[in-house]
Amino acid sequence: MHEEEAREARIDGALTDRIDLAIRAGIRDGRQAKTRARRRTARRWSIGAAAVLLIASCLVSIRVSPAFAAMLREVPGFAAFIDRVQQSNYDRSLSLAADNDYAQPVGLSDEHDGMKLTVEGILADDGRLVVYFDVRGEGAEDALRIGWPTVTDLQGKTLEAGIQSGTPGEYEKDGRKTGIYQGMVDVQMGTGVALPDEAVFKVRLGKESSVNAPRNDGGSLPPVALDTDPEFTVRFKIDHSRFEGLKQQIAMNQSITVAGQTVTFEKAEISPLRIALYMSYPEGNEMQIFNAGDIQLVDDQGNAWKWTGGTGERNRPIQYFESSYFKQPRELYVEGSWFTALDAKSRKVVIDTKEKRILKAPDDKIMLANVVNGPSYTTLTIGIMGTRTDDNRGYALFGWDGFTDGAGKLHRFSENKADTVGSWRSTNDGVTLQEAYYYLANEDYPQPLTFDVYEYPAYIVEPYRVRIR
Repeated sequence: MHEEEAREARIDGALTDRIDLAIRAGIRDGRQAKTRARRRTARRWSIGAAAVLLIASCLVSIRVSPAFAAMLREVPGFAAFIDRVQQSNYDRSLSLAADNDYAQPVGLSDEHDGMKLTVEGILADDGRLVVYFDVRGEGAEDALRIGWPTVTDLQGKTLEAGIQSGTPGEYEKDGRKTGIYQGMVDVQMGTGVALPDEAVFKVRLGKESSVNAPRNDGGSLPPVALDTDPEFTVRFKIDHSRFEGLKQQIAMNQSITVAGQTVTFEKAEISPLRIALYMSYPEGNEMQIFNAGDIQLVDDQGNAWKWTGGTGERNRPIQYFESSYFKQPRELYVEGSWFTALDAKSRKVVIDTKEKRILKAPDDKIMLANVVNGPSYTTLTIGIMGTRTDDNRGYALFGWDGFTDGAGKLHRFSENKADTVGSWRSTNDGVTLQEAYYYLANEDYPQPLTFDVYEYPAYIVEPYRVRIR
């Protein structure tokens, strides 16, 4: 390990010396440029060589010594990306990957209508793509609307993946202070779905003329871009040679029992940017298990690798965690103490939207906070209280399938607003309140309306520890 670090230090040092010499030569030659036209051409080449050498070194590697990293920060366009990756506390996998040559600078932009989108760079492995971008207007005082970003292939098809990003409201909050709206999109590819060689990042942007109008319940909806706002696109390449053949697969096939329900851990896949844990809940379980609660990975040194998300089918979930790939611990365990689950008879919520009250729910953790009839759709705001203090998950509650009216007819959520949007805030006494928003087309529905529960904060508790390797 020490020899490898010493070798890298020698390489970085030698490269730094070469760059310093080239830059000094360019400066020296520039001072003498007035004397000889013939030599002026050669000296321009020297300055160009310094710039090319800097750019080439950036494209090859982001793992650098502190001295060389400081020099990279002087190169326009790369500093923000390097800092954002190496200082990220969102997911240790990203900073560890960047420290080990996995950052891929992009630096491409799309600029029009007085706004500019730049994809700064990406991190990628065989199952995950993380895109860093920023948005800015013509001036630091410009307030912008930012839509939900998407990532597609070159044919315009959205990648078969779970795509997660910060809310537009988060971008807007920081952007009003700095004039630069920074964002990150995390793409978790589906099982067996490969990343393309090239992808397209898309987002709609618009200019705000005033502060968002408050909701009737006193909150403030995020400043989401309108469908009529212009779309910005950046096409970028993904270098597969950085991660080909690096994924490690470990068979587990171990089961535990929690409150009489069986949970099976089938296998783990360890890649540079994530660890994927494949689980299953047998059909014979009396309860529907929703989430794995406080699940995490712990290595033999006591380091915890946190849960970062999940995909998969209802009874065959795939949980994702920060990756220990570059640490290579001798032992690795999956640990936790609780799951969320409900039995069949409790998995429905019945609401009378005309009377504005809940008629049936699994328990008293949810309430109908508001029903707002708008010009195009009706917004239901469902409040969620009483979650565990260590439960940091956002609950979609009803999912996206729709609802059944009092006559038994199935309806989809409004096409204009098909997504569930949630928010979190704390009350004065420190209690966490979540809100989930659902959008119904304006129709005269026979009452009451019945919603199937997709996930819910009802807990079953049993500590467990299962060895991965």
